[in-house]
Amino acid sequence: MEYRTNISDVKKTIKESVRIYLAKDEKGNYLMPQNKQRPLFLLGPAGIGKTEIVEQAAKECGIGFVSYSLTHHTRQSAVGLPAIVNEKYSGNSYESTRYTVPEIVDAVYQCISHGQKEGILFVDEVNCVSETMLAVMLQFLQNKTFGTHRIPQGWVIVSAGNPVEYNRSARRFDAVTLDRIRVISVEPDANTWIQYAEKKGMHPTVVSFIRNNRKSIYVFKKKGKDLSIVTPRGWEDLSNTLKGYEKFGYKVDMPLITQFIQDEETAGTFYSYYELYKVLLKNGEIDRLLSEGDFRPASELLKRFDFQSRWAVMCIILKRLGDDGIILSEQFRKLRSGEQSGTDTGYLNRQLDQWHHRLESCLKCIEEGVGKGAEMEYFLSSICCNPNTGYLLALRENQIYDRLYKEVNGTGLNRRGLKNQISRQMKRGE
Repeated sequence: MEYRTNISDVKKTIKESVRIYLAKDEKGNYLMPQNKQRPLFLLGPAGIGKTEIVEQAAKECGIGFVSYSLTHHTRQSAVGLPAIVNEKYSGNSYESTRYTVPEIVDAVYQCISHGQKEGILFVDEVNCVSETMLAVMLQFLQNKTFGTHRIPQGWVIVSAGNPVEYNRSARRFDAVTLDRIRVISVEPDANTWIQYAEKKGMHPTVVSFIRNNRKSIYVFKKKGKDLSIVTPRGWEDLSNTLKGYEKFGYKVDMPLITQFIQDEETAGTFYSYYELYKVLLKNGEIDRLLSEGDFRPASELLKRFDFQSRWAVMCIILKRLGDDGIILSEQFRKLRSGEQSGTDTGYLNRQLDQWHHRLESCLKCIEEGVGKGAEMEYFLSSICCNPNTGYLLALRENQIYDRLYKEVNGTGLNRRGLKNQISRQMKRGE
């Protein structure tokens, strides 16, 4: 029987397992012996964020993280290379074979040498290894060793692989292997990805498109020999590319979209959405809203627009507020940390006032144009989750934002919690 789990619950399971596996008694000894710690095996389609979620779990647990794919390893490189050494027993000398420390084990030692005595060793594509590697893999999963070298205590094993229907190199595990691992079947989850995308500051059109086309987060179609595939990884890579193309003024066209979104129908729908976004970006009403605080013309646009067009307007507003927030938030961070001396704090505070005024104008526009429904909820959440706009929001109260946040969410904004959240994001490099 197979139970499918979303990527958010997977992270929770990993963190719980780390806590259990690394628990110690009063003498500092691990309560669970290493050979009894079943490795976790994440089974799911490519590109849904398995590696990312394991790394996030390690960071949130405050432990090290080492990632390896086994598909480029031979049996010899995995167990170490043979070396001849001189040995002496009972006064007699003879030559003996010893094996060097394999690259994977060495990477763990390197991490330990940098102060991370505990961590997660993430081994990817374990069900795609060659026939000659099967015995090595079984030994690793059961005994936590590669050849004669054991993974140090304090390191939790998490592995991953693709189902056979997604990867022709993949194989199903036999009963002997299955009895030594914890299989977690992972499925794509749009809600979790949207939260992740907002925190990462992905391109607003990508985030809002997935929010309104949740099935597009993952597409896998086979038609004869043709394969159509769309993954969360593809959406993130497209987001980064769109930012770069817009920065340098390059043309974004359908062929570019299909390089990342490899399903014609999904790519076409997104391209139409992005084209609408570009048209609206040149609209004078949006500029007046953001530069002059005149929200009524833009709110009239929202009233007339269809669903897709309203979301495109949200994207434009969020992007502009986000772009304005990047430099300003960085200046405040440097000022508070003492990195930037001689700063005109009065000037910075005036800039912060202006940013908050722009935010208030945008909120009035959305409230009057579409009310307090899904669009407003999305806008409020996006401002909070973005590390730059969230930081500026945490610095100063905004009566309109605070009122709407409470009306939409049923609870007031916790600014202290927001500051702590942003601080954690910055430490993790998000």
